Amino acid sequence: MLGPYTWFFFSFSAAVVWGISYAMSEKLMKTGGLPPIFIMAFSGILYAVMCGGIALWTGHLKSGMSTISQDSSLFYKLALMAFLHVLGAGLIYHAISMKNATVVSLIEISYPVFVCLFAYILYRDIQVNMWTALGGLLIFCGVFTIYLKA
Repeated sequence: MLGPYTWFFFSFSAAVVWGISYAMSEKLMKTGGLPPIFIMAFSGILYAVMCGGIALWTGHLKSGMSTISQDSSLFYKLALMAFLHVLGAGLIYHAISMKNATVVSLIEISYPVFVCLFAYILYRDIQVNMWTALGGLLIFCGVFTIYLKA
């Protein structure tokens, strides 16, 4: 598609899509009166239908089920990862409902630092070089600034 920069296009596109989603979720909760858990449930149903259909159509549902049936520890790791994903989304939606999408997303942007930390703690995988460390430091400086002044 875009060659070696496809990952960047997907990453940046996800940021744009998340930005739209967060802005809309704030309005749905604050002016629409929808509770965060309802938005999550509705999103989860759509997520399951869309992804389940695509996984079925592409054959990934069958191959994924085959893989976890061969190694039951993968099922438990997958279940924990999914639980953490849902918990994180719930925390974000609740935070947005209490403050606003912009401030919450600027705090949430610190999560890559925790990705690096947990990649090392859980897998002893070092995914940081001087430039990513500098970026992480700048992110935390921004988070700290917002914490002090928001």
